[in-house]
Order: sequence, then structure tokens, then C-alpha cells
Amino acid sequence: MKALLNAPFVRRITKHLTNEDEEAIAAAVIPASEPAEPELIAAFRGQQTAERTVMLQALPIAAAALIPGFITHSVNYCLAVGITILVLLVMLFVVHKRCQISEDAEKMILPVHHTEESGSRDYAICYLPDGKYRIRCELNQPNPAEAVILRSNGQTYCKLRGKEKQS
Repeated sequence: MKALLNAPFVRRITKHLTNEDEEAIAAAVIPASEPAEPELIAAFRGQQTAERTVMLQALPIAAAALIPGFITHSVNYCLAVGITILVLLVMLFVVHKRCQISEDAEKMILPVHHTEESGSRDYAICYLPDGKYRIRCELNQPNPAEAVILRSNGQTYCKLRGKEKQS
């Protein structure tokens, strides 16, 4: 079965589930989708554009790193930096494609069942009829209440929002 939620940093778990997980999955329903507000679309675009900006800033730095390789005639060094530039260009293309969020995007809101801590990261846990989903929490949003799913042009975007961390 194809995952209902397929977005970066989201992992679907279908094996080795506890009884509580299986009960939550059985009780889960697919939330209704509705048209996304322009503010929400702008927020998702801003997040994607920020990632693109960082990569655009890294390209001239990587290109400048080629200069010492040319001066010292180091083929291995130039090859390594060249591969790095190529990887940055491919990543930039992928992020640019992800920035193409149309105005007719649809949103779904999933309630976060609970959060789990794994190492130094927190993960929000959501249940859908096809499995348990772990969504990586941002450092500034460690205790989310809901996951907002945005779908546009065959792409899926996910952002957590909600309550602040309680002290």
C-alpha cells in the first residue's frame, strides 16, 4: 500500500507496532482535505525559499574553493570540490522544484497523538489508517499539537504547529 503521507523527514512505520499503536491505527480516520489559505501557502513557500537561498549562497563559496586547487594543480582536490558543486546544483534543482506550490493547494490537518524522544531529537507521532507516522520536530517547536499537510502538483509538504513546550 502506498503511504498516505509521503513528505521529507516523515517516516511511516507498519511493522513491530505495539497493541496501543495498532488500536490507534484502527481508530484513525483520514482527515478531510480543504483548500489551503494564501497565508499557509506563503509560509510553506518561505520555508522552501529559505533552503534554496542557503544553497545559492554555498555555490560561490564552493566555486571559490576551486582556486587553491588550480593554483597547486591538485586534480584530486579539484575533483572533490567539483563533485560537491555538482551535488549542490542537483539539490538546488530539487529544492527549486519543491518551491513550485500552486495557489490551488489542498491542506489536511492531522492531530499529533504524542511525541517521542529519540537521541537529541523529538518526533511527533500521528496515526493514519495505513500506519504510524513519525515526523521530525523542529528545534523551535518541540511539542506540536497538529501536523499541517499541504499537497500541490504531486508534492507533499509537512509542517508541525501548535502548543509551546511546557516547563
